[in-house]
Amino acid sequence: FDTLLKGRIHDLTLLSTGYADDRHTLPPQLCIMELKANTSLPFWLIDVVRKNRCTPQRMSKYCATLDNCVSAWKQQRVR
Repeated sequence: FDTLLKGRIHDLTLLSTGYADDRHTLPPQLCIMELKANTSLPFWLIDVVRKNRCTPQRMSKYCATLDNCVSAWKQQRVR
């Protein structure tokens, strides 16, 4: 599970300590459960997903974070 995904489009050095300005990719109460398989998912896993009413959604964490950061940056520029 991926939780508290964050990103930024400034101060990109690996030595940076400026994490306070990072933007959340998703609301903090949500998480991502990644399911990967070479062919198809096992039936038992499909059953678990269905029983827990998880909704499949394809997404790129990188693109979602970048979109969120750029949109926040544009809003700040307008002000």
